[in-house]
Amino acid sequence: MFAKYAKPGVANPHDTDSTVDAEPADEVAKRDERSVGQRQHDGLKMVLRDALASGTLGQHRGLPVTVVATMTVKELEDATGQAITGGGSLLPIRDVVRMAAHAHHYLALFDDDGRPIYLGRSKRIAQGDQRLVRYAQDKGCTFPACWRPSSMCQCHHCREWVAELGRTDVDQLALVCDSHHRLAGVKDTDWNTIVAGPDHKYPGRILWVPPKHIDPTRKPRINHYFHPHEYWDLD
Repeated sequence: MFAKYAKPGVANPHDTDSTVDAEPADEVAKRDERSVGQRQHDGLKMVLRDALASGTLGQHRGLPVTVVATMTVKELEDATGQAITGGGSLLPIRDVVRMAAHAHHYLALFDDDGRPIYLGRSKRIAQGDQRLVRYAQDKGCTFPACWRPSSMCQCHHCREWVAELGRTDVDQLALVCDSHHRLAGVKDTDWNTIVAGPDHKYPGRILWVPPKHIDPTRKPRINHYFHPHEYWDLD
């Protein structure tokens, strides 16, 4: 791969005459001032980008293997700040805008309280668009203090799903990692999940109610890990 894509004059982002398919012209190769390491970096970056754009990498938890980044409209308009990816990485907005030039775009809308606009499904499995909404709102596992990002999470039904009456509505879903998903249930010995109501400090967020043997008062808990702006509100 390096023999092909890391030689002088190939895949040079600073030279519009640089080539990929054909052999580079001598003058193009001569004016390539990148080091070997820089050329290898640019070549590897191009190959990985083409792999992501190919559509042949299959799916991961119901979504195509790709980059999912979320940000606010204000951050996008101001071109400042950082977006967060499904894997928990931070990307400068300017890089996201550049990447979006050749990407498939989705728009997730929320009301003034931060709750997702209603999007319901009668199927058991959360659909791709619903998972994207949860990516945008939860950003990772909702279990208190869990650090696992969205790409390591399943979609959990806060309201118990039954085949006859169950629905898979986006406002009743939550991102939960595999480890903590096993703790969730409806018994007194399980961790129960509920959606915070409109009068809650964080309406629409996922609350975890501990079992009695952990907390006799069963006080609901929330995960602030992926919402650092809330750290100032902690007691």
